[in-house]
Amino acid sequence: MLRKPIFIKADNVDLLTDVINGTSRYRLPVVYISKTYYGEDPVDIWKLSGRLKGVAHVLVEEGTWLNERIRRQCDNKNEFNGAIGVYFPNSAYGHKKYLYRAYDGIDAVLSEISANKWADFTKKSTFYRKNHAGKKCSPSMVFYGSGFVP
Repeated sequence: MLRKPIFIKADNVDLLTDVINGTSRYRLPVVYISKTYYGEDPVDIWKLSGRLKGVAHVLVEEGTWLNERIRRQCDNKNEFNGAIGVYFPNSAYGHKKYLYRAYDGIDAVLSEISANKWADFTKKSTFYRKNHAGKKCSPSMVFYGSGFVP
């Protein structure tokens, strides 16, 4: 598990667009952090990544210059201007978007993100793993560095 964020750059932008478009599979939720209008991170990405280690993958947009490319590849479904998106592995949970505002640190973001869906997702995932142990399940992917690995 990574304690640092995965930076989305020109050479790995497909990693993000596949998550947003729902064309890739993964085991943990994915938190995508877009840059603000001024090219800054809306939260402390290093602290957030450390706190979410083992719980979620954190993807961070390298720069606002990627906005247009990401928008085209995602048919305008992506977060931008400091918005944060949480994508759950189970499509039934969908995706949650948190619009940018002057957060008072990552604790405000974590409390919003973890409020209901995260706890519910974790409970149901644990139940599913316990009750389906040893059974063949759909393929899952895990993040390693700059890409998905089966």
